[in-house]
Amino acid sequence: MVVFKVLFLGAHIFRFAFQPCSLPLGPEHPNPGQPYNGTQRTAYLPDNDIGREVLELLQIAWERKLLFTIGRSVTTGKDNQAKFTPTPIAC
Repeated sequence: MVVFKVLFLGAHIFRFAFQPCSLPLGPEHPNPGQPYNGTQRTAYLPDNDIGREVLELLQIAWERKLLFTIGRSVTTGKDNQAKFTPTPIAC
């Protein structure tokens, strides 16, 4: 997860991007050794107390590998795709 602090319409916000890397799947996945793909997702949070708290929790979830899983993409129908887990991230 990459985080940038940017100025947008006169207010500071956090812009962060989720970009799964395309390494071969490990033994814990259903298709070990197969490559996987994914798409980058970008999101924004306000630079205030709540935004910083949410960002901190998202960073913890990213480090614990709780945000993505590997499986069939509902959008494209392709297998071995990095996709969001059912972790609720919308407010």
